[in-house]
Amino acid sequence: MQWSHASLQKAAQETVRKLMGVREKAPHAPGARKKAYVLPDPLAEGEDPRVAPDGTRLFNPDWAMDVDRGVNGELVQAAVVVVRQNADVYKVPQREVEDDETLRSAVVTYFQGLKRQYQSTHDELLANKRQKKLGDDKHHARRHRKADWIRMGLLSFRKAFGFEQTEGVDELVHTPWQSDEHSDEGDATHQDWLAARQASQAGPNALEVRGLTWRSQKLLTLYVVLSVFARFTRDFPELAARDPAVGVKGEDLSADSEAVTKARAEYLEEVMSAAREWRTIYANNWQHLGRFRGPAANDREVPRTDRRHTIFKDCFSRKWAKKSPEHARLFAKALELPSTFTVFDLEIPEDLIPEDDREWLKGLLDDENEASGSGDESAEDE
Repeated sequence: MQWSHASLQKAAQETVRKLMGVREKAPHAPGARKKAYVLPDPLAEGEDPRVAPDGTRLFNPDWAMDVDRGVNGELVQAAVVVVRQNADVYKVPQREVEDDETLRSAVVTYFQGLKRQYQSTHDELLANKRQKKLGDDKHHARRHRKADWIRMGLLSFRKAFGFEQTEGVDELVHTPWQSDEHSDEGDATHQDWLAARQASQAGPNALEVRGLTWRSQKLLTLYVVLSVFARFTRDFPELAARDPAVGVKGEDLSADSEAVTKARAEYLEEVMSAAREWRTIYANNWQHLGRFRGPAANDREVPRTDRRHTIFKDCFSRKWAKKSPEHARLFAKALELPSTFTVFDLEIPEDLIPEDDREWLKGLLDDENEASGSGDESAEDE
C-alpha cells in the first residue's frame, strides 16, 4: 500500500529529522531550488552515539548502506514507533497508523531522499548528476507552465473565431514545443547577452528565452495570439467568460447566424482593445519585462521529439529545414497537417498582436513566409 495522506508525510519527515537532531538548513546550493537540511555524518569507528538534551539517542545514519541495514534500519524502526505514538498530534488517519507497511513506507521514502541528498553533496560525480537533474527538472517545469499558460487562452480564442474555424489548435500546444528560459548567458558572449536584455528593456532578474529555430512562423504566430487570449482571460475574466454563441436569454444560437458573427466581432474587439495597451506579451502590470528574447547563439536547433506529440509539416520552418541534411530528413518525414485542422487557415488581425511581438514576427519572415524562430512566443506572466 502506498501512503498518501499529507499529515503522515509531515509526521514521518519531522520525526526522522528529530531523531537525527537535524534542525538547520544549509544555504542554497548552486542549481538547487530550495535550501536543504544539514545532515549528520556517519559516526567514526568507536565513536559514541550522540544524545539529545533530554537524553534521547540521536542517530547518525550510514549513508552508504541500505535503508534496512545497521543503524539505518534502527532509525527507520524508531521513527515508525514515534510516528505511531504521536499520530494524534499530527492528525494521521487511524487506518494509516495501523498499517505497518504504509507507516514504514512514509519513513523509508523520506530517508531515501535524504540519502540521495547527502551522497550528492559528498560525491563529486553524484553531485554533478544531481545538479543536472535539478536543472533539467527546473527547465521542464518552466516549459510545462508555459504550455499551461497558452492553454488558458484556448477557450476564449475559439469563442472569438469559432470552433469550426479553429479545429486542431488543441493538438498544437505541447510542453516539449516550448522554449527554455535561463538566467545564465549560455553560449552567447556576455556582450551579446547583455545587449539582448537591454534591447528588450528587461530588468536584471529577467529570464532569457531561448528560441527553437525549427518552429514555423505559423506556429509562432499562433502561440503569440494564444498568449494574448490567455492574458485577456486572466486580466478580464468576466469579459472572457462571455460566449458569442449564446443569446441574451441563454439560448444557443446558430454558429453561422448573423447574431453570432456580430457577437464574435465584438468579443474579438474587446481582446484587441486590451492588446493595444500591451507592448509585448512579456509585460506585466507589476514588472515591465520578466523575459527577453536571447541571442541566436543560444537557440536550440533540434526539436524535442516523442511518440505522443506529432510535429506536422506546417509546424516546421522551411528555412530551418534547408539548413542541414538532418533537418531536411526530419521535415521530409513529417506528416501533413490533418485535413480537419482549420486553425492555420485563420486570418489573424494585426491589432491582435502587441506591437513589439508584431515587429519580432515580421523580422522572422523569409521568402516562404517561414521563420528561423530565434526567440519565443509565449509567456507565463509570473
